[in-house]
Amino acid sequence: MIAALRGAFARDERTAGSAIDVDIRGAVVVLEGWVSTDQQRRRAESIVHESLPALRVRNEIQVLPPAAHTVPAEVHATKIDPALISTAGAHRD
Repeated sequence: MIAALRGAFARDERTAGSAIDVDIRGAVVVLEGWVSTDQQRRRAESIVHESLPALRVRNEIQVLPPAAHTVPAEVHATKIDPALISTAGAHRD
């Protein structure tokens, strides 16, 4: 069931590429993760209702702006000056 829901999210143009986690706890489908718009959040819940109408949905998906989904470029681009490494811990008189 979980794999089928993940496939449905991937096929739907409104939820494709979203970071949605699916867990089934008894008769409840729990959705967690993030999406960029409230429309995507609602669509994810609709997909569950369409696919598994007998189960309830607990939608805990957060709507975050796209910039919040990525690690800032400056974190990836951080460079360490080799001179600092070679002199680290050296004592100068």
